[in-house]
Amino acid sequence: MRLSTRDLFAILTFVAVISWCAGRVGFDNPQFWIAAVISFVLAAFFIRWSGYRDGRTAALLAVTFFTGFCTLPFSLLASFFSALLLVLAILIGAAAKITSTRVRCGIAMVCVSAAFVLATSYGNADFNRIAELRELFPIESLENRLAYEGKQPSTEAVIGMTPAMNAKLTEDEQIFQQRDWRTVHLRQIHDREYEQFVRASGFGISRLGPPRKETIEVSPLRDIDFANAALNDEQDGWISWHAGDILNAESPIDKVHDASRIDFLDPEGYGNILAPRTKVVRFVPHAFHHHPLARSKERPKWSIDRIELVSLLKFDGPRVYVLDHLPRMDQLSSNTAPTRELNEFEASALEKLRLQEDLVVQSEGAEYQMLGSLRAAKQCLDCHNVQRGELLGAFSYRLTLAEDDSEHEGELAAKDIETNE
Repeated sequence: MRLSTRDLFAILTFVAVISWCAGRVGFDNPQFWIAAVISFVLAAFFIRWSGYRDGRTAALLAVTFFTGFCTLPFSLLASFFSALLLVLAILIGAAAKITSTRVRCGIAMVCVSAAFVLATSYGNADFNRIAELRELFPIESLENRLAYEGKQPSTEAVIGMTPAMNAKLTEDEQIFQQRDWRTVHLRQIHDREYEQFVRASGFGISRLGPPRKETIEVSPLRDIDFANAALNDEQDGWISWHAGDILNAESPIDKVHDASRIDFLDPEGYGNILAPRTKVVRFVPHAFHHHPLARSKERPKWSIDRIELVSLLKFDGPRVYVLDHLPRMDQLSSNTAPTRELNEFEASALEKLRLQEDLVVQSEGAEYQMLGSLRAAKQCLDCHNVQRGELLGAFSYRLTLAEDDSEHEGELAAKDIETNE
């Protein structure tokens, strides 16, 4: 069979279509070429055997369909579409009694080209969703947010942590690592390799669904009163709020700080750190998302009068932020945020936190004061110029124990309590 100008044009068009698909997916993508080989082999069999009028046509039909069906579980949509279109062509060819090799070649090229365009479009649709997410969740600078820390790493000596302190910090780090799906999704939408991965959705072996806005966006921060409040259905929607699981009706007093620390630091809010202390995607300022006792079955047992954040990095000396609700860092970033000096208990307790304590508790009757540490976990080092275990800040608590429970304070406090009676 001699090739005419029309034949050459058809071949060049076919090559151009396949090359365009390869360019969109990536010329170095092995799954693309696996799908191409399967599709080309099916097309060759179609050209060779579809012109016969005996049982070989039925056999070709069965083999083509079976081959395409077997590629579907591997998400090789291009080869599956090729097989599907070739099966349709076999049926039409048998009915129309097409015997021309030139016509069969043209049909095969059209089927394979259409299949590859469909598979490429499938991946482009996923990529368009990623592009929309890039606009919704752009790259932001961390430099202005953390300018007060300076450019040089902290030189403050970190006293060797006790085994209990190190175990607590390690536990926090494990919680943060387990709750990083939002970070993973934010990393994916700005990753060029993942972009190519998404573009090749029609040619991949197996793929998870692309990130969605619903899995990345979080509920807006809100002011939460010090007064105890139960969760309602709407408030319980914060995707990561597992801090409340730390508390139950019999929890000792130090568990209030554990729940507060995890909720305030919130691993889901870290976002994606593209460059340490420089660039981040969708960081959520540290804040309380629910009241620390919101899930406690016996909220009346304790009342929280105040929880205040002690800043150790921003000012020349320790300062306590003063708000009329639970702390929110987005409200404390300006230099005009109200602060106060440490009281006598806080100053004394802070020295103990710098040594070998994580929580200091003092009581006077049913009135409790606590100072709990906020130490730098390994995840914090991406933003803060500090060492692991170094104090980033602290929470100062004022709590009241219900009179009916005050006689059981020894059972409720997990640590030695200083009394001022």
